[in-house]
Amino acid sequence: MARGISVPLMMENAMKGSLGTVLADVKRQLPGKRLKAGTHLYYNRTPQGATARLTIGEGVPFANVQVKWGKAPTTIRPKGNRKYLAIPLNAYAKGLQNKVSSLLSYGKLLHPHWKGYGERPHRVLYYGKGITPMFNLVPQVVVRPSVDLNEVRDNMRMTISTAFKTAFKGHDFGYTQLRNAQGFGRSNPGWSR
Repeated sequence: MARGISVPLMMENAMKGSLGTVLADVKRQLPGKRLKAGTHLYYNRTPQGATARLTIGEGVPFANVQVKWGKAPTTIRPKGNRKYLAIPLNAYAKGLQNKVSSLLSYGKLLHPHWKGYGERPHRVLYYGKGITPMFNLVPQVVVRPSVDLNEVRDNMRMTISTAFKTAFKGHDFGYTQLRNAQGFGRSNPGWSR
């Protein structure tokens, strides 16, 4: 151990020096800029040690669909008495969807048509005179999570254990604890001593 440096500071420095790879790996798995921009590691030194908290998709309402404990997919269905979800087919449709609370606001500008044949034809909303396809209407969407927090937890545990052994010259930190902290509507792995 280094002289003149407190144990909590050494623990915090070990976490800061090693958990960046875990953060980069999680961000690499996430789809979209908003989820990546809302993913951070927070460090806190305590009198007994130090903590590190990984928050994924902070402030992003759909983060809990992309990041879960386990690999079970999430099925998204329309709310209320609606039959279909409108999935944007291009950037203009995505912008249109973000500007209004309901596509019904566009009334006669959007025209539904069946596209495809056979057992599973799908419904498409066209804009204007029916030339530009804008939205695919589907009864449900199944989203597989991009990040399994069980894997992140295991990776954090292994990474921090190795960093502590290096920082403290081989001393065993078997009492290091991983907690399931609740934050921003979803579970986030966090390390504490």
